[in-house]
Amino acid sequence: MSKKHVLIVEDEVIIALDIKKRLENFGFIVDEVADCAEDALFYVVKYAPDLVLMDIKLNGKIEGTQIVSEIQNRYKIPVVYLTSHSDEETLRVAQA
Repeated sequence: MSKKHVLIVEDEVIIALDIKKRLENFGFIVDEVADCAEDALFYVVKYAPDLVLMDIKLNGKIEGTQIVSEIQNRYKIPVVYLTSHSDEETLRVAQA
């Protein structure tokens, strides 16, 4: 079985590096870590990962929730949200 490729989209560097280390310890290949939506889309096209781990609140003007449907529909890549925000509005937007 070939190793699975993951793109991490997280604006907190320490958290992103911790996730990267843990995934690599489990045998995943982390192609890149992006801290904004624009970079995330660039890396999706460049690497075509098997999975995207997406923070909701990102650096820049575009939130993670705004690009998830494009990643899933256009590129057919599953996305899992990562967030420390558990307020009702964030959960509502993530479920939409």
